[in-house]
Amino acid sequence: MRKTAGARPLTDEQRALAETCHPACYHYAGKWARSPADTDGLIEICIDALVRAARGYRPERGTKFISYAVRSMWNAVRTEYRRRHERAPRSPVVSLSTY
Repeated sequence: MRKTAGARPLTDEQRALAETCHPACYHYAGKWARSPADTDGLIEICIDALVRAARGYRPERGTKFISYAVRSMWNAVRTEYRRRHERAPRSPVVSLSTY
């Protein structure tokens, strides 16, 4: 996992975005985990990706933050599986109707 030591703190707007989508980390980590033992590690990866997404989000591009955040989380999970030399799960069909 990428180290975030020395990273700048989130602004109030970025923190609000991350807090709004925080439950999605638990939902998707549970969905993408291959076993119950994987879930905790994937939650950590998803939260880290959510924070990075909040820092990098640009609303002027016209994308909803949840869409950007879920894609960032998916990319981080996929990268972790590749780092472990495992085949990543198939790309998820994401339903954003609950957020």
